[in-house]
Amino acid sequence: MSVLVDSRAVWGQEAEPLIAETFRLARARPRLLRLLAEFAIAHRPPTGFLRGLVVEFSGEHRRRLDLKTGGIVPIADIARWAGLAAGVTCASTTARLVAAGEAGMLTAFDALTFQEAFELVCQLRLDHQVAQLQAGVEPDDFLAPSELNPLTRSYLKEAFRAVASVQRHISTDLALTLR
Repeated sequence: MSVLVDSRAVWGQEAEPLIAETFRLARARPRLLRLLAEFAIAHRPPTGFLRGLVVEFSGEHRRRLDLKTGGIVPIADIARWAGLAAGVTCASTTARLVAAGEAGMLTAFDALTFQEAFELVCQLRLDHQVAQLQAGVEPDDFLAPSELNPLTRSYLKEAFRAVASVQRHISTDLALTLR
């Protein structure tokens, strides 16, 4: 369901009006919204107990963060849930966050924080992948925090903490269990 919300026609007759209307009705389905909320809090940002960034412990990505799984996915999942709960049918994460803030599904502060966090993580990921391509290396989503300047690293930590905080609030408000 979460992936279907992001569907766009790539060929043939576009069914967008039907899909949009179907998703608009999702706000009247509490069980569906609860399942989407559970999914939205399942992907945790890489923050540690001592407020540090959690990196891969071993393997080929040792000492690196997974920007997509740890940063982009949790924000996009919350945006999908909050957007559908607000009756929004657009596929843009940023537009969903704006609408969720306006509808009260997220506080205006949290919606803005998520927009900025999403932009930061996406920009870091893009810069990282462009640098890899320029170096002749296959691009990936794994960035070493040590490659970031201290201010950017601090912003990234704060972005991840903000996401984790909203996930905790969603979990508490809806009596869900964080994993």
